[in-house]
Amino acid sequence: MTDGPQPHERLRFGPASLLYAVTCAAIIFSGSLYGFAAPYLLLAAIALVVWMNLTPMKEDRGYFNSAALTPFLLLLAFCLFILWQASIAYAPDLTLIYLRRFIVFSTLLLFIPRPEVCRLTVKMCKYYSFVVAASIIVMTLATGAKSGGLVGDYQFGGMLMSVACILFLVDYLHDRGRIFDILGFALATTGLFISGKRMFALIVLFSFVGLYFVSVERGKLPRVLKLSAVGASVVGVLYLAVEPVRDLVQRLGLFALGEVVATSGRSVLWAMALDIFQSNRLVGVGFANFLPYSDTLSAAPWFGLYHAHNIYLQLLAETGVIGFGLMITLFGTAFISSWRLYRLAIKHGEPTNRYVMICSLALQAWFLMYGLTGNGIYGWHEFFLYMIAVAMSISVKIRMREATDRPLSGVVLDGDAQ
Repeated sequence: MTDGPQPHERLRFGPASLLYAVTCAAIIFSGSLYGFAAPYLLLAAIALVVWMNLTPMKEDRGYFNSAALTPFLLLLAFCLFILWQASIAYAPDLTLIYLRRFIVFSTLLLFIPRPEVCRLTVKMCKYYSFVVAASIIVMTLATGAKSGGLVGDYQFGGMLMSVACILFLVDYLHDRGRIFDILGFALATTGLFISGKRMFALIVLFSFVGLYFVSVERGKLPRVLKLSAVGASVVGVLYLAVEPVRDLVQRLGLFALGEVVATSGRSVLWAMALDIFQSNRLVGVGFANFLPYSDTLSAAPWFGLYHAHNIYLQLLAETGVIGFGLMITLFGTAFISSWRLYRLAIKHGEPTNRYVMICSLALQAWFLMYGLTGNGIYGWHEFFLYMIAVAMSISVKIRMREATDRPLSGVVLDGDAQ
């Protein structure tokens, strides 16, 4: 029994599906240029995916998730925990702000688009990222300074170009990539290196290696060598011609120096987070309270201005072992379950399911790696991207359950062995 549209079937998308894909791309790539609109776009995306459960139009129909509730229940449990935690938090107002945000995000794990719409959303993001990459290059050449182009700030440019690189890599290695994907990867790599952000460059490198090893396409090695040659050539030309790229290459050399220099001072924040955790092991000082709490512990002028630049250590400091355990369980179970579902999608051979699952895994991995030196759980764009990635996995789980009309052996997305 098949688990999706057949190759000869022409996919049709209703207006809600098309708007959902466009809205998601706009949210992810809003950056700082129109980031003020991100909360309103998020509400629009939620409204659209809820409508997919109400509309009589077949082309727009979505799912209500009752098959893979563990991610939703874990996020809900975390929300209940920080709701209680607000009563003892150092700065309860900050905790309650994020509580409302997570409640809103949780709806994305209940109302789920079809796998075909998930695929369309990824493609929309990829095509728009091509335009964003071009805008970064043009603006940088025109002004002579780092630019984020259509995403505003160059730091957002680096972050989103790393996402774009991964999207082009996925299509090139897992979806019969074309010349457009090679060109898009070259442009996104250019935009990434212009930003000078080391960690995002490393994430793309690790993703390249990971996506190569999990690919089941034949003849992948020559294609990977071709793309590697393109990437190396682009970086080489940029190194000779663009100052920010030379800065990035030089900054990569800082990894060989002392801890503080190698981490651009992040290690000081990490040590502070661990100190806070040691004195508040069970429940922490309050979610999102690292900034004001650290300001009271150090006379350094920059404490109180930065998150810990490591979501795992900051979760320990702010929520103790209870909150940390809930969120890490969410991250871990979602990723492991997605991996199992990806392997099952390969076995079933349905291309849409397989494509959506590799995208889900790649974007989840991006978020988890970024969390080692970034603040993804505290930003709209990053956490929205993660929620969308998990929702993709849930979508495929529901589709395959519908198709087989029996529990899926070896797949655990809802916490119970099937």
